[in-house]
Amino acid sequence: MTHAPATARGPELERLVINVTHDCNMRCAYCFADAGAYGSERGMLSETTGRRIIEDFFSRFERIGRIQFFGGEPFLNCRSIEALCGATVERCERQGVTPPAFTVITNGTILNESIIEMIKKYQISVTVSLDGPEALNDSYRVFVGGTGSFKRVVNNVKILKTHTGQPFQVEGTFTSRHLERRFSLAEFLRFLARELGVHFLHMPWILGNGYNAAGILPTEENLERLLAVYAEAITGSFHSLRDPAMSETAVISIVERFVDRCRSGAERTPQRYYCPAGSGTLSVGMDGTVYPCFMFTNVPAFALTHVEAGDEGELTRNRAAFVKQIERPDDEGTPGEVISSCAGMNHETHGRITGISSAEKRVWERLNAHLNDEAEAYRRQPETWEWMQTKFLLHRLEMLGVLDSSAACG
Repeated sequence: MTHAPATARGPELERLVINVTHDCNMRCAYCFADAGAYGSERGMLSETTGRRIIEDFFSRFERIGRIQFFGGEPFLNCRSIEALCGATVERCERQGVTPPAFTVITNGTILNESIIEMIKKYQISVTVSLDGPEALNDSYRVFVGGTGSFKRVVNNVKILKTHTGQPFQVEGTFTSRHLERRFSLAEFLRFLARELGVHFLHMPWILGNGYNAAGILPTEENLERLLAVYAEAITGSFHSLRDPAMSETAVISIVERFVDRCRSGAERTPQRYYCPAGSGTLSVGMDGTVYPCFMFTNVPAFALTHVEAGDEGELTRNRAAFVKQIERPDDEGTPGEVISSCAGMNHETHGRITGISSAEKRVWERLNAHLNDEAEAYRRQPETWEWMQTKFLLHRLEMLGVLDSSAACG
């Protein structure tokens, strides 16, 4: 298997992340971004710089799949988000291309009528951060004054759901504390679906040192417990897709991506990189500096270019050099396997972005085996497997605002 060389200039960029704030109203214990400041002065992206970013990237790429607003806390700078959405739509109309999907990752603590109207106007897909039940979430995710965020986030999610159908997804971080407190991903998934009407959860684990001691030490006992937690969530996710009730769907992202690959026929396509940083994703800091991913914001060694750079080839060269370091070997595993490793998290926990640790690889190999065993049982029942994929697609359409899936399925 031979990979084509990576290039920065091409027909499409999968995801452009724009840091609209370098500030946050929270002080989460494990935050990689220095409470949103990224080691610099706190501030907001100006509308002027934001428009330069849009113009620069649409001059480099014929199409951008999605634009994700990031921070800090993005909703501290709603004015720039709205201006960027408007500028993007205008540019796409001039260029004669379909506008990208807009997404935002928020801590869920800031909500008002203007935010609700903006989400509806630009059909922004929302991901809200939540780390589990109240006691566990509030041991990490606190406001500047130290009080927990769980009650406010849950209340805002319910309001947002009522008025916009969002959030589409909850995102959390699985830490050593989750392991110590016997946290159940499967139970949290059911809570999200039944209590909040959220059907998808992305919750990566931290394996190794770093993140203010939030990382899981890769001991034999810890790895086995981690595997058991995620295996249970995988099994529960498949069961929820089989269930006739749309409201019962509760899917962990590992299963979500697996079903997506099955639907698209990409399950036999070899995985090229350990993570999408630099290849599918590019990120722009508040000052216009471009990085492979938001995890590297304000880290000079990973700066790829600037939106006002005169050298057109700079992004191409630096991007290619970066992704070469996270390329997956041709002889590793089977084509359908997913063996992921976050380059930014590797840099934080191990001081390097290359390769994948033996512990991380072991976890993924075991989870892939469990994933395939679970899926195979349903694939032997074609009608059931077809329904599960259809149900998955209905929720995707609901996320895009195309369909009210609860009404569609009675």
